[in-house]
Amino acid sequence: MQPERGALFTNTALDALLAPSGVPRGRLIEVFGAPSSGKTSIAFALLAACTAGGLLAAYIDPADALFAPAAAGAGIQLSRLLVVRPRNADLARRAVDAVARCGACALVVFDCTGLGDVLRAHHCTRLASQAERTGTAIVALSNGDIPALASFSSLRLRAAGLTPVWQEGSAARGRLAGCTASVEVVKSRMHAPGKRATILAALPDVAGSWPTSDDECSRPSEARLERSTMERSTFTVDRSSEARPDRVAAHA
Repeated sequence: MQPERGALFTNTALDALLAPSGVPRGRLIEVFGAPSSGKTSIAFALLAACTAGGLLAAYIDPADALFAPAAAGAGIQLSRLLVVRPRNADLARRAVDAVARCGACALVVFDCTGLGDVLRAHHCTRLASQAERTGTAIVALSNGDIPALASFSSLRLRAAGLTPVWQEGSAARGRLAGCTASVEVVKSRMHAPGKRATILAALPDVAGSWPTSDDECSRPSEARLERSTMERSTFTVDRSSEARPDRVAAHA
């Protein structure tokens, strides 16, 4: 019995880029680019879409690079995410194969950045076969230096770089609100290569927390005034108590 096929839709510009099919399940997919190019942001968008839909996902993380608060902030439901941190490349390959073979996860992300030629032709053949059999989308993150992965991937996306997005009106007059990741289709069975899109990855703890216009800055809300007053509260040492360090006075 063949598992139910489908696709992952992220509610980002990536959906329009890969319309109407979305990110296909049952396929081996590569997202590649230089360090800090946005590969993880793309992976997080896929993981968030998968877990928000009530499905299970896995992240194979041999570099121990996954930061749970950042993942949760990107919308990933951590209770539906399996994180595996193998100690070396061989164990990482085994972990990807085992998780994909069981078929419990709709999406498996394998961060093989920095592992060199970790996936050879026979490894990629097996992973592609496991993905097709179980209906799992296997997304490999790489630097683009694995020839076998490039050959056997049904979809290849290039992360072209991150651009910071600054929020006006913050105390520092330009607080980081998130970033945008540029994505390009390099190889696809359903889409013409060369198509590009830009994905916004916001920082939810920052976005919307500061006024973004001069009017809002000149008329802060009572809540902001109360928070500002609390932030100005300081603790100072009473100079007369230098001989008695237990005497400390708090001044607001």
